[in-house]
Amino acid sequence: MELNKEAQFVSQILQMTQTRELRWERTDAPQALWIGTDSRIFDFFAAPLSDKVLGIYEIRDRFYDGDRDQHFWSSSITLGLFDKRMNHEYTFRVASAVMDLFNEVKRQVANVDDFFDSVLTAKKPS
Repeated sequence: MELNKEAQFVSQILQMTQTRELRWERTDAPQALWIGTDSRIFDFFAAPLSDKVLGIYEIRDRFYDGDRDQHFWSSSITLGLFDKRMNHEYTFRVASAVMDLFNEVKRQVANVDDFFDSVLTAKKPS
């Protein structure tokens, strides 16, 4: 898939998420993403689309710095394509758009807009 087409796809997924055409839910990450690695998966979200499942998640990888003789963690946001049985098939390469999508997904799943509305429309004490 060419990078431009991939960017258009992620942009459309972001728009579908913002209009709630695409619904995400927090779920457990497939074990194949982290079993046998030093990686940790945080905030895994999944959304069915056609005959596939999109997964977006924060992954933290542990690295060793031999010059300083210490370990450190690196974090990134990843958008992946999975089959219906949650076997990983593809990782999207469009980093900035993926971060925007991740933030929108977290906002949707946390019902941030509903929370804001409820607080803003609540009666203020006299």
